[in-house]
Amino acid sequence: MNKMENKFFKTICCFAFLFIGYYCNADKYTIEDLINIEEFTYYTKDSIPIQSTLYLPKKEQLKRIIIQLQSIQIEFRNPDFSLRSDSVHHKDILELVSSGTGVILISTRFRQTVDNAMILKNQTMETLADDVEYAYRYLRRKPQFSHIPIGVSGSSATGVAAAKVASRNTSVDFAILISTPSTPSIEEADYKWVNHPETSGVPYYKMLFAEFRKFFPHDRFTYKGQERKDSINNSINQQFEDCAWECISSINHTIISKYDEYDSIQYHAKKIFKNAFNTENLSKKIEMMNLLNKMEEHTANDYVDILMWFWYSPQDIDYLKWNPECYYPKINCPVLMLFAEKDINIDVNGSIENSKRIVEKYNKKNFSIVVIPGVDHSFYIPNEKITIKENNGQIKTLNKRTDLFFNTISNWIKTISLNKNREGEDK
Repeated sequence: MNKMENKFFKTICCFAFLFIGYYCNADKYTIEDLINIEEFTYYTKDSIPIQSTLYLPKKEQLKRIIIQLQSIQIEFRNPDFSLRSDSVHHKDILELVSSGTGVILISTRFRQTVDNAMILKNQTMETLADDVEYAYRYLRRKPQFSHIPIGVSGSSATGVAAAKVASRNTSVDFAILISTPSTPSIEEADYKWVNHPETSGVPYYKMLFAEFRKFFPHDRFTYKGQERKDSINNSINQQFEDCAWECISSINHTIISKYDEYDSIQYHAKKIFKNAFNTENLSKKIEMMNLLNKMEEHTANDYVDILMWFWYSPQDIDYLKWNPECYYPKINCPVLMLFAEKDINIDVNGSIENSKRIVEKYNKKNFSIVVIPGVDHSFYIPNEKITIKENNGQIKTLNKRTDLFFNTISNWIKTISLNKNREGEDK
């Protein structure tokens, strides 16, 4: 072996040694070695206890903290780090913490159950934004976090709450809005009903309309004083669904934009819907579920009361009033807006175009709009799966999320941190 070959062989051996050593060390590290997990409770301005979990790096220096907003429609659940496929937050938390970013998960105010049906009136995107602000203040009062940059992050609908927080709290250091609907929500509702009725709550609402249809004769119904009958080109059931949606859409555009008070909206929505379908003249009663999941007989008027309660809950009203142009121009911290090209859960093209329009109109140089190609609402790659072997030996097949998702967030966070450091040095 000549000197050149000997040098090359030693180099290969060196790299092999480092490679093997890295993975051996990686295998011996447990979650307990990498992450400090702290449970804590803080209280909202209306004295409701919020259960929260803070994940902090144990081996890395803490560089920043992200408050990740949880959906108010899903029961709060912390990731189980004994499993590799436990939740959508699982890998995100591991990746962020390993790069020096702490993550705090905040529970919802109330678990969404039938028993909590009425107190859910106190749980909206607005209250979620309030609770996040209180979490922010809670962390800021802790001496160990007083100098640490703290930002907010929300996905899909919770991005609305994150944007509200960033727009009214000037001390928030950064915001990450992931697949956040960025057109007025009333327009978003119309778009999804027409273009993607298979997504979001549209199938559920179609089911409610079908239940309401049972109160009418099978071959006809009256809508706004006009009798509708079955035809070859337009079935009676399709006509009924179209009329029901037209009525809901008109309520969205006239009542929701006009009133703020929940009971007023309920009153006017019920009145419009009942008048449109002339429910007073329907005497038929049908046995179906009430709000407490008990079977009982309902008239058409009773059912409209239930329908409007489901359709116009406080959180739905709050969401329908969302208009990004009322909030985005007020956000002065760095913002990453991350969209998925193949997203059909929101009007993604409309959201991208409207975001760019707002950024240009208000000269918002602090906004970064990034579109990741070829992925869906959750940044999964269509038709690509990964196989995970859990610690208990169980094999699971999961959707594969693109690496660009975390890489984009991680690189952006590092960039704004560098910019902030440079600003501090300049001062």
